[in-house]
Amino acid sequence: MSVATTERQHEQLRSPDLFGIAVPETQDDFEIRARAAQFIGRIVSGHTVECDLEGDELKTEYGSLFDAIRAAGEGNVEARDMVRTNVRTDVTERTIKSGHVSKVTLQVDKEGRVYQYGQSMRSIQANSLRFGLAVNNWQMRERSKIEAINSFRIEHFNKQGLLHNHSFVVFSCVPDNMSQEEQKESGFFTDTMSCAIQVTTIKDGNLTTETGFVAGVKQSGGERYDAEAVVRVAKKLGVDLSGKTTTEILNTPLLVPNALIKNGTIDLVKLWDEEEGTFFGRSEQPQDYLRYLQKCQEREDMLQPKVDLITQELIDQAPYIRNEVEASQLLDTLSGKHMIEQAVFDESIDPHVFGDISAIAIYQARRAFEIGDNTTALAYIDHAKAHDDSKSCPGGPGKSKDSSTIESSESCTFVSKKCPKCGAKNVLTTVTATKIRGVCGCSARK
Repeated sequence: MSVATTERQHEQLRSPDLFGIAVPETQDDFEIRARAAQFIGRIVSGHTVECDLEGDELKTEYGSLFDAIRAAGEGNVEARDMVRTNVRTDVTERTIKSGHVSKVTLQVDKEGRVYQYGQSMRSIQANSLRFGLAVNNWQMRERSKIEAINSFRIEHFNKQGLLHNHSFVVFSCVPDNMSQEEQKESGFFTDTMSCAIQVTTIKDGNLTTETGFVAGVKQSGGERYDAEAVVRVAKKLGVDLSGKTTTEILNTPLLVPNALIKNGTIDLVKLWDEEEGTFFGRSEQPQDYLRYLQKCQEREDMLQPKVDLITQELIDQAPYIRNEVEASQLLDTLSGKHMIEQAVFDESIDPHVFGDISAIAIYQARRAFEIGDNTTALAYIDHAKAHDDSKSCPGGPGKSKDSSTIESSESCTFVSKKCPKCGAKNVLTTVTATKIRGVCGCSARK
């Protein structure tokens, strides 16, 4: 542990009376923020080469999704894994705005820098900063800077060994200093006002980040209560966040003893619901949390054929993608297109995540398929794609294609949980005007 840590904090971390610590209150945090400010300053001043604090170039193989797509196009397996991970995260966060927990395994090099499939967290934050600083919204620019600082905090506490028995907890709520229109324009899904509860710790020998998406309204159109819920959860962990804005809460991560949250993020979700009488923040029937956590993994596994399909389409386009923005925009476009197709057949996906116009078209496509009118259904899917307003990452780049360039579809694909004929699971299925065929080989006329 750093010598800068105060004696009071030493005593807290040794105490049998377990409780959390607000990271900004640690003496170490002054040094962390200074290092982060130097990094942010380099990005703001236009540096394109990621550097560590001694000024040496970081030896990262893939500085961005763009780099990974190009390397994957040349046959690099690790680069393909990185692209696939980006796609998996995108389709999950695009379509599931609340009621879900996802997990990412990270890697750490000998200098203590954190990576995800060959891309350093510094590189990820540099790209996020460039996007965030480019938007005409000071709140999003401020959030981009705070998220960069939090990545430095994670690296620091991991180097100190604290993440072996503590979790680094961040509560990321929809900004409360924006109008609802500004929230929507920035990419937030205001129907749920979801809070992302991010927990980073050492699990099974690996540094991992779990993210739980919890609704900040108990029903659509209801009054948001997320900031108050976070304050109540933090109080149970021994930290006072009262009076803070959602931006200040984002900038006040906690170090929580793992003994308090033995099951990770799901235990924090449970604390949230205990206070509010909800399930994942919504007024819904409670379920067994650990069983539900398994369902979250099963949900992501079910979407894997779609993830692989989008990954391949991205890699196929490698020769034509010119820069990082175009790579992110293409991922945004492809994910939106494919997940609209999935939503037509998967009623666990709320069509409204794609915007009101697309939602109506998806409902109409569902009805047309039910009565066997595949041709009309495919037309509605085209309409939904042309007006797709979905987004996985608030503040990220927009779609790369204008709606007028959407071509008419002669087919669409979705992942069926189970083939009704042969029983195969997670079957990638193609629907045309006259036929339904799964990759398992089974087919049927409409």
